[in-house]
Amino acid sequence: MPTCLTLLGRPQIEHEGLRLALPGERRGQLLALLALRRGWVARSELAALLWPGHRSELAATNLRKALHFARALPWTGSLETQPGLVRFRVATDVHAVEAAHREGRIADALQRCRGLLLDGMDDASNPAWTDWLDAERAQHARRWHELTRIRLTQLQSEPGAAAALARRLLDVDPLDEDAVVALLTAQSELGQVDAQRQAYRSFAVRLDEELGIEPSLRVRRLLADRVPPPNLQATAPVAPGDGFFGRARELDELAARLARDPCRLLTVLGPGGVGKSSLLERALRRLEALFADGVYWIALDDLHDTAQIAARIASELKLTPGPQQQPLALIREHLATRRTLLVFDNAEHLDDLARFTAQLLADTAHLKICATSRVRLAVPGETLLALGGLTLPQAQAAPGELLASEAAQLFVASAVATHPDFDARGQAQAIGALVRATGGLPLAILLAAHWVRLLPVAEIVTELERSLDVLDSADAGQERPEHRSMRATFERSWQRLAAREQHALAELSVFVGGFTRQAAHEVCAASLPLLAALADKSLLQMPGGGRCSLHPLIRQFSIGKLGVEEFAQASRRHADWFLPLLARLGGGAEKGDLRSLDAIENDLENCRQAWRWAVSLRRTDSLAECASVLMRFFEVRGRALEGLDLLLEAQAAVCNGPAPPPACAANLCASIAHLQFRMYRLDEAAASARRGLVYARAAASRAAHARCLNVLGICHYLWGKNLQAKRFYEQAVRQAYGANDVHTVSAAQSNLAMIEKELGNYDSAEQSMLEVLGHQREWGDWVRVVSLLNNLAAVYLARGKWLVARGCLDEGIELCQTHGIEQVRPHLLVNLALVSCYVAADDEAQRLSRQALAVARALADRGAEAPALINLVRLAVRRGDCVEAGKHLHEAIASSASMQNPSVQLDCVLAFATIRAAQGQAHSAAALLRYFLARPQIEPVGRAEAEACLAGLPGDAANTPAPDIALALLVQDIADELEREAR
Repeated sequence: MPTCLTLLGRPQIEHEGLRLALPGERRGQLLALLALRRGWVARSELAALLWPGHRSELAATNLRKALHFARALPWTGSLETQPGLVRFRVATDVHAVEAAHREGRIADALQRCRGLLLDGMDDASNPAWTDWLDAERAQHARRWHELTRIRLTQLQSEPGAAAALARRLLDVDPLDEDAVVALLTAQSELGQVDAQRQAYRSFAVRLDEELGIEPSLRVRRLLADRVPPPNLQATAPVAPGDGFFGRARELDELAARLARDPCRLLTVLGPGGVGKSSLLERALRRLEALFADGVYWIALDDLHDTAQIAARIASELKLTPGPQQQPLALIREHLATRRTLLVFDNAEHLDDLARFTAQLLADTAHLKICATSRVRLAVPGETLLALGGLTLPQAQAAPGELLASEAAQLFVASAVATHPDFDARGQAQAIGALVRATGGLPLAILLAAHWVRLLPVAEIVTELERSLDVLDSADAGQERPEHRSMRATFERSWQRLAAREQHALAELSVFVGGFTRQAAHEVCAASLPLLAALADKSLLQMPGGGRCSLHPLIRQFSIGKLGVEEFAQASRRHADWFLPLLARLGGGAEKGDLRSLDAIENDLENCRQAWRWAVSLRRTDSLAECASVLMRFFEVRGRALEGLDLLLEAQAAVCNGPAPPPACAANLCASIAHLQFRMYRLDEAAASARRGLVYARAAASRAAHARCLNVLGICHYLWGKNLQAKRFYEQAVRQAYGANDVHTVSAAQSNLAMIEKELGNYDSAEQSMLEVLGHQREWGDWVRVVSLLNNLAAVYLARGKWLVARGCLDEGIELCQTHGIEQVRPHLLVNLALVSCYVAADDEAQRLSRQALAVARALADRGAEAPALINLVRLAVRRGDCVEAGKHLHEAIASSASMQNPSVQLDCVLAFATIRAAQGQAHSAAALLRYFLARPQIEPVGRAEAEACLAGLPGDAANTPAPDIALALLVQDIADELEREAR
């Protein structure tokens, strides 16, 4: 019999008539991955996926070992290797499903397609494996759903079988609308009216309870006589007849301004496609109540001169001039005493309209005019109402909040009209990305929505980032030609610009996001009058405060007007402005100065673009100067991964090329190492720091040398290797003194004080920290002041000085808020929660621990996440909820697995001991407590907690010996035990 691997459900191998379980360790994961891929897979990819926390050399060694053990299995004869590549071609049930699908054997494919892919092969300690497995399972789920949809179509003439399959689908996902439709349709054909109504009610109630919405029109139509459940909302926003969404504030402002007597001319100003005409059309009913003698809509888009305007106004007013009578004179006479509003729609292209309008207003006492235009009419007394895009959702908004934004509602309503089965909630994040990419421009949103009939929303976003062509419509319709294409809309505005305005707009497109008027002048030689002219034509936004910005789609259009050489020159000038700016702000950013950090934040996208330009041209002087500035900014703002990506891009270009300049390479490696340590990728941080030391020595750079030594000290401290850490810190201090780098000196001295704390020298640690803290306050280095306050609080906590510790922590929190410092905040919150735990303020401790956990996870700070979870374990044990305590402890162990920090591991052991004691498992608790108390590095407060727990156990249990096992293995055993209990 041929060998076959079963990957759906519990992985098994069928070989020579036997069924064997697939090994669950690394070699099992390796073989399962290779079997799914079937083709050649790079060794580097396998090593990074299975051993992501290891150095590349060690990961490669582990892979060789795993392959060696895999070959020892009797059924792996088809495992093949080449230099750098591995392949395992073996039959699997997954590939059998794919083959049946290709051959049209849908029933057979569905029969085989059972069970969770690689069930039981999850590995919470390996995020890379988890991400890969989640992606494979999602792909398998999509395949299964596709098969079921095809099968439901095939079973339309077999309602019994269709109903059975639909119920199977609903068992997996009770909110599957396609399955509900199939079930209700089949029940209708079978005459099962009561069952149909019950199925509908179950679906409607579940939808209301979980999502707060009611079934779609598609489902509701299947039960025409249903009684709607109360308080259900529509699945998707229902567009009004004119497709108009939002703009409540603008509608109120429009009516309010026109109601004021001084306002005679109001121009609704905005770029093409922003919805100026739609706003006026929606406002007409409200405006009619303000003007007793009528509101008249005058379309100007097809007119060319004022004579035609006068003729059209006369026609709308039902006035017929005599043979010798001028239309304008007749209009003035008719409107002289009437309270009338004329709406001039699309007024930007008529050069003489300003004179015509001024004359008409001068001759009529009660007439008011409201115009829609891309440019100011420049009539004296003109009032402007600038119209921007629809309100946009925040990037991190929840699906419900995201879909509630005006821009998303417009997109969803248009998408549903195009594709009735459109799944908005399932694509909520992609919808958010799309409407943000359009800047909330209604026309762009409507044009993008037409593509949902062919593409997922995420792919529409990708196409939009590539080109404006996706915002073209082939549908001629009845609207103006430029309303079928964003490019045509912008081109119409472009053609009306003077040559110098075209040149300025094209060059301004080199900016990303906002920019100052000074930057516009220096980079593009754009004067204030020139910027104002572009703003008056709705092509540039100048909201005040000295900053300007281009709408993202206008920028994308304008950048296409630059030639290759022009773009290169503009990019150079752009980088020559922003890279020195970034360097100048470095001193303030280093100290946590809020103004400097905010200045970088305001121009971050431009700084990012300038940095990447310097990377592409290997401008090593600029990279060396700005690397530490970017590192500090992203560290302080709690966005380490974002900063690390930028620095790694530069490292790949500089350090992997020929003859890397040692000074630049040293600064890059030191900055990368620091951010890697902040993310607790300690192996990577230590490797980067050692690499940086080589470059620092070659460059004779004491400053970079000191920074790399400091990171190495931190890594060894977190690994529990205090003596090695102390030597690195002492060397860092010497090197930093030689470089006159007071910041690194103080950082290393503070870290040395933490070593004294770990060694039990609390008085020495406290004295050193207070001395360094005084210097940092004098220098205004608030980043390090906050860090020192947290470290000082840790010293007081270790000695049980709760109130003194709380004073330090409260001040640290206040400074974080004042200076926008994020990276220390979760650690401060963890320690505040710990103070509350020890003074028995459990409600406050619970709130602070959950807050700390949320902030730590938002910042991807595993160093604070695990202690926050352990605090929650303490509190759950006090409440007697050992199940919740076990869940939190399991999460804490998983979170800290890659850190291998003995202090955190010991905290996990103590936490598990308290759980076992609360469960009445006295001997198990006693063994763990004795193990904990035998460790020399535990602090007095931890020792007191463990001794109190041990004393509370029965006498015979207190003498239970401690297990003889390595700390890391004990913690892994605890995790395994918790996982078994959870099942």
